[in-house]
This record gives sequence, structure tokens and C-alpha cells, in this order.
Amino acid sequence: FGSCHQQETSAILSIISKLKHYQCHFIVAPRHLNYLKQYEKEAQNLQLSYSLKSQEINPNLDFTFLDTYGELSSIYKLSEITVICGSFENIGGHSILEPAIFNNAILYGPHMQNNIEICQTFERANASLRCNDYDDLQNKIELLLTNDLLRTELSNNAYDTVSKLGGATSKIFAHCL
Repeated sequence: FGSCHQQETSAILSIISKLKHYQCHFIVAPRHLNYLKQYEKEAQNLQLSYSLKSQEINPNLDFTFLDTYGELSSIYKLSEITVICGSFENIGGHSILEPAIFNNAILYGPHMQNNIEICQTFERANASLRCNDYDDLQNKIELLLTNDLLRTELSNNAYDTVSKLGGATSKIFAHCL
């Protein structure tokens, strides 16, 4: 769960409490770490076990808070499924390109207005899934956790799609220079 805003983090913790029986380890990367103590209390209230990345990731616990800055891409590198946050609150969503480079199955919410064209391109290529709300997010995470074929297809399509976009930045720089 990458770069989660405050309301999103609370909803995500609730989703994790419902999906923690799956054999996976969730990582929650809050956008604003000044709320971390509040999130820790929420996790405890939901009877979730967690670790902090700054101390050590413990895969035997329910999830890990990424409580450091600048490491999200290294988490994407380890992930199979990425939830793009900033998209379940009306913020506009964060970029899907980085997790696509790392061959992740990508999910995001209804508010991706900052990335409309990219999301449309990915959706047409079956390279990402838009979720209508938190219930839909939970259902789609569960679907991807139980359907290896779908998860692999989605992640491969994400990588293929971002690979085809490669060179666009170089062309823009060449045009601008």
C-alpha cells in the first residue's frame, strides 16, 4: 500500500485485519509519518501484529509499516501486488509507473485524475485494476491473492505496458532541449 494518506491508512488497516489469514505479508507506507503513532494505535485496536521497517521487517507478523522515507521503490521491487494510494481520497492518485517497472499487479481507487491517460492506457492493456471503493479493493486483493494466473497476467501486462512507454521521457527531453 504505497503512499497512503490518513483516511486511506485507517481503511487499509481494516482491510488487512480481514485478509491477514492469507499467507502473505502486507507493507503499509504512510505518506505522512507524523500520524504513525495514531496508525499504530489503530492497528493495535484491530489486533494486528506489525513491525516497523526502521527496526526490521518481520514476515511472521501481519504487516510492516514503512516508517522511513525514500524506500518505496525498494518495496515495490519485492512486491507482487501494489495498491496506489492517494486514489481512494479525492487527492488525484500517485504514479503507477514505478510499480509497473517492477512487474507488480497494480490496483488503485476511483480518484486517479492526476494520471488519467496513463491509467486508461493500463486499463485498456489489462495492466491495472481500478477499484470503486474500499470494499471493491478488498475483493480485488483477495482475488489476486487466490488467483496466481490473473495476478501474473496483470503484472506481466503492467511491465509490458510501461516498457512500451519507455523512451517517451527521452523524446520529451530531446524536444525541450
